[in-house]
Amino acid sequence: MRGQELWAVLTDIDMELVKEAALPRHHRLMPRLLALAACLALVMGGALWAVTHRPLPELPLLTIQEMDPATDIGSGSMGVVWVNTLDDIPKDDLSPAWDDTVPVYTREAVSTDPMVTRQRVLRAGELLGMAEATLTATTSQYVEIEECFAYYFILENDKLRVEAGREATTVRVFFKEPFHFPEGFAFADDVFPTEEEWKLLEPALATLCQEQLNMSSPVATYAYGAVHTNGKQPVHLTFQQEDGLSVFFFYPNLDNPNEISGCDVTLPVEHLGDYPIISREEAYARLLDGHYLGLPGYGKDSPQPEERVDLVYYADWWQTVSMPYYRFYVYSHSFPQQDGEGEIKVYEEYYVPAVHSHYLAALPQDGVAVPVNAVLDGGAD
Repeated sequence: MRGQELWAVLTDIDMELVKEAALPRHHRLMPRLLALAACLALVMGGALWAVTHRPLPELPLLTIQEMDPATDIGSGSMGVVWVNTLDDIPKDDLSPAWDDTVPVYTREAVSTDPMVTRQRVLRAGELLGMAEATLTATTSQYVEIEECFAYYFILENDKLRVEAGREATTVRVFFKEPFHFPEGFAFADDVFPTEEEWKLLEPALATLCQEQLNMSSPVATYAYGAVHTNGKQPVHLTFQQEDGLSVFFFYPNLDNPNEISGCDVTLPVEHLGDYPIISREEAYARLLDGHYLGLPGYGKDSPQPEERVDLVYYADWWQTVSMPYYRFYVYSHSFPQQDGEGEIKVYEEYYVPAVHSHYLAALPQDGVAVPVNAVLDGGAD
């Protein structure tokens, strides 16, 4: 570079930059930091506005159907739980997505139509990989009958016998060769096996699911029943996979306590979509307003404080939709165990729909679902 050109470069300097360079470092950074903070605030504000004002997605409307009076929540079989402590029921909340949505699924409801039962057992046979199987229609007493009058449908091959009846939405599977416990293993109590005992069998039963039931990726889960008056709590082992196929193992045979003869299978369900849900605080407000399934009369005398809240799926046999609910446990009373060495606590359960009201045809009222015909006729609020 020639001398004149170099001089021009050296002398062509913005004096504002010179002044800024002369300032202490923190003074030089402050305007830039303020500008950056302003930009970040603008971006975060825009993001917050987008989250709080984003339009609700288009999803099918959901109806909470009336339940079977024999299995209704609040009838005695549901709505009350016996435990030594609420810790006897492991907390296994659903995990909403980052935008507070939870998947909702359709499920098969109980039907008296023989052709629905027939389709169920055939679908089960297909999912279980049953080749060259024979289908038989029978009465409830297992007497062969024409398909149009059938109560049970039975699908059978050399490995499995699958039964489907009108009384449930599951199918029952019996192994032609029962699963025998490993040598030296036995449940200490055939009626109340412990979780630790089931876990010893878990690897072998997972292999059974893969080899006999055509499950590619079975994952073990545990369910916990109500504590018995003797203080013991039944534990159930279930294997599930991503497509919704679920296998629940029977307890050991009464005639041969060293083997398991079969399992109940729940067929996969259809994904309706990911639905926005309300917060726990909003759910508690719904509970106080009487919008729940459970024992009628919650809070009529005085609001009862909840002991624990879980986000769970719920659907009884008569529901065709499995959707999320907030389950509130409320302490009721206690009574002594049979052996007199401890006490059993009784909690009432209240199920509050967790789905945003935009997607519900109607909210339940005082423990009971609004009748479907009232919703369809426009009679519900």
